[in-house]
Amino acid sequence: MPSQMKDTIIYDSGCATSIFNDRKWFKTLEPLPQATQTLSASGDLVSTTMAGIASFTTTLSTGTEVTMEIEGALLQPSSPCNLIASVGLRHHGVLWDQNNDTLHHQDGSVLAELAYGLGVPVVNARPTPAPTFSAVAYRTMHRRLMHAGKQAVEITCHQAGIRLTGKTDHFCEPYMIAKMTDERSKEAPRHGDKPIDFIRVDLVTHDVASHLGHQYSIHIIDEHSNYY
Repeated sequence: MPSQMKDTIIYDSGCATSIFNDRKWFKTLEPLPQATQTLSASGDLVSTTMAGIASFTTTLSTGTEVTMEIEGALLQPSSPCNLIASVGLRHHGVLWDQNNDTLHHQDGSVLAELAYGLGVPVVNARPTPAPTFSAVAYRTMHRRLMHAGKQAVEITCHQAGIRLTGKTDHFCEPYMIAKMTDERSKEAPRHGDKPIDFIRVDLVTHDVASHLGHQYSIHIIDEHSNYY
């Protein structure tokens, strides 16, 4: 099958499950509990691990845009084209009018017009644009996702179509404390094993000057003996 058919959607009466070859066709996509084996046109078994709701938009000759969604569609990147299973559409009341070459709902509304490519009915459609989200700061999403790790936050936002800003600002004190394996003492570490080994010196400023006009004093303490 020609490579230009890669983005083609074929209405297939012999296909049991709708198959799409790119994530761009999916509104939602989730991993399957276990891989599903499907039989390709060449007779080969192909393993599929992802499925979801496929969504595409078509423009009718009247200028009306119609968006169709297909539940339970499989993601199969190796597929040379996209296939929509007629049996699944019939289950939801969508039928093929072979006299007018249209897909219509049982209520009479036209959903898509079919053309013929390589002798098969083809839906002239394009992927439905994904909803756009405003940019969100990494720190905000990190907290919303229960302080998840940086990689998990980036993957989740990418799958949801959320653009992250401030990716380098990922320091989170609660997260770092939660990941600590060593307990820190509440007391300052002691230095020195004998007097005069370690001396602390502080300059103290007094709000009220002494009778000689002095406002500063030096506080000296020996850490080992606490003598000052």
